[in-house]
Amino acid sequence: MANAHRRRNQLTRAKMNGMWLTEEIEIKEEVSRAFQGLLADPGDWKPDIDGLNFERLEEVDVEGLEKPFLEEEVFKALSGYCGEKAPGPNGFSMTFW
Repeated sequence: MANAHRRRNQLTRAKMNGMWLTEEIEIKEEVSRAFQGLLADPGDWKPDIDGLNFERLEEVDVEGLEKPFLEEEVFKALSGYCGEKAPGPNGFSMTFW
């Protein structure tokens, strides 16, 4: 089974810029180059936040962000969910929990 999984999970060839690459080192280099191009800082335009009005939180609101949750609050929040809705990011629906 392990060998079957290994064969199925291998990338034996990839088409990059119209060319088929079959050598492992070529594939690694081209994939790396493609992601470096996507993640590189283009250096030209960046959003400007000058002139935007950011409101400050009142001290009471700040304290509310830092206080621990009460067990009753957590229970109330979880009880409000419908159990058969779509699964969350971990793949489990609320019925599971």
